[in-house]
Order: sequence, then structure tokens, then C-alpha cells
Amino acid sequence: PHLLILDIRLPGIDGYEVCRRLRRDENPAIRDLPIIALTSMDDTSVGFEVGMDDYLNKDFDLLELGERIGFLLRLRGITG
Repeated sequence: PHLLILDIRLPGIDGYEVCRRLRRDENPAIRDLPIIALTSMDDTSVGFEVGMDDYLNKDFDLLELGERIGFLLRLRGITG
């Protein structure tokens, strides 16, 4: 994959822990994967601390999600 869209509230393991584990992976393709978090929570600082690249609050606009995806992919030199 070129990018991961990750919900913070997951059953069994939260999105923060998923992000922590991805950022510790030995494979750079996994470790450096851009991550956009979807959340209903207001505090985004934890996500940035564990390595998420961007956040969107739920009830987001699909066009905005597309813009953010495009931006992160362009930053990494991935074009469609």
C-alpha cells in the first residue's frame, strides 16, 4: 500500500498502538507508510507523538480526505 487510513478506536488494539508498531517495523516500506487517522476524539497530540501524519475528525468531507491523501502521496513522490 501507499498510504494507510486508520481509525483510532479499534476493537482489541487502538489505532495509536497500531501506529507505534508500524513505526518500529524493520521494513522501511512499512515503517515509512503515510498514516491518516480518523477520529471522533478532540486530542490529536497523541497521534502525532506516535507518528501519524495527519488527522481528520469523523464526519469529514470526502473531498478533504482526497486532498489530504494526495498531499501526503505527493510529499513522498508517489503520483497517480
